[in-house]
Amino acid sequence: MEAQSQTGMAWQDIVFILGISLGALSIIASVIWMALRTWQVRMATQVDIAREAAYRKLAEEFQVAQQQTAAELRAVSDALTDLRGRVASIERILREVE
Repeated sequence: MEAQSQTGMAWQDIVFILGISLGALSIIASVIWMALRTWQVRMATQVDIAREAAYRKLAEEFQVAQQQTAAELRAVSDALTDLRGRVASIERILREVE
């Protein structure tokens, strides 16, 4: 009892205070870790949303380009068919002239 009166606290009190302090620190560390993890997931989700929007825009641009290419291919095909008809007509005229 003499040691307690000199220091003002018994070793049980010190252990109790250390235990409470460590418990509080572990709870604070857990809350901070969870907040950081939530922030990280939120940022990753925003990046994924932005990436998905960019891919969607790219797909739409590709679709428009593909439709334009198809239209141009049809026009070239029509022009080639017309040229084939003209060449056949010229060949026929040349055969008749000979």
